[in-house]
Amino acid sequence: MCGIVGVADFAGRPISRTLLRQSATLVQHRGPDGQGVWEERKGETNVAFGHQRLAVLDLSSCASQPMRNSGCVSQGTASPLVLVFNGEIYNFVEIRKKLEADGAMFTTESDTEVLLSAWREGGAGCLGALDGMFAFALFDGELTNLVTDPFGEKPLYVVQKDDGVYFASEPAPLIEMLGLTFDPTESELAAFLTLGFIPAPATGFKNLQLLQPGSHAVVANGRITRITRYWTPDVPVVPGGKPAAVTESDIDDIAVAMIESVRVRLRSDVPMVTFLSSGVDSALVAALAAKELSAIIPAITVGFPGVGV
Repeated sequence: MCGIVGVADFAGRPISRTLLRQSATLVQHRGPDGQGVWEERKGETNVAFGHQRLAVLDLSSCASQPMRNSGCVSQGTASPLVLVFNGEIYNFVEIRKKLEADGAMFTTESDTEVLLSAWREGGAGCLGALDGMFAFALFDGELTNLVTDPFGEKPLYVVQKDDGVYFASEPAPLIEMLGLTFDPTESELAAFLTLGFIPAPATGFKNLQLLQPGSHAVVANGRITRITRYWTPDVPVVPGGKPAAVTESDIDDIAVAMIESVRVRLRSDVPMVTFLSSGVDSALVAALAAKELSAIIPAITVGFPGVGV
């Protein structure tokens, strides 16, 4: 995981790069391999991004963020797109091949550059093709786009203020930068006492919200002008009568889907390890990686004194 912070369409005083770096440092534990900041001013409109990098794909500095154009080399006409991205696009290799067939050129081996190129090619229409866990902010020269993955695996917290929109991977930078205080409403307290947590988008902090899964928020003139859900799960259909037995064909389909899922998640330029949680899922992932994909990955687990395994 990486850490991202930013201010979108900030009118008035210039954005302090020192403050931006300090805010990014508050999520340094998410990405200790590098830090980058970027700012653009257009009259009274300013946009600034900060990024803490955890390098997994393409460890070179050309794949660092914020990323603009194509890694270390601009391809053709300079593009206004600027991206800060947390997560991983698992099918970036397949998406890259399609983009290359359409004439796109790449200078890195990163999924970040593929995401940037996919947006340049199709705008928000590319979101439906992404298989991954991600939260990102992308400035297209006019608008700032804030996007979360379909299941909300990678969080993105947002604050709407009079002077602009602030966002971060965690609440801490926003709490520090804006002086937010924990002041839950009665309904949020009731939810916490009932459920043990405060359901999104609420957080217990005034104006601080968690962007919902599968969401695309557009920021213009210092305001969130539109939030759309680009993905929603299908409504489950529960058949009546006696449940049908699972067929051999069903089992084969599930096995193929599982193997493909594990295969694309093994893409990495750093050593990997499997964390065995003592459940069926992690053991199944390790078994598929070893048997079907011939990938022998070290495994670890956690034990506690006095607790049987």
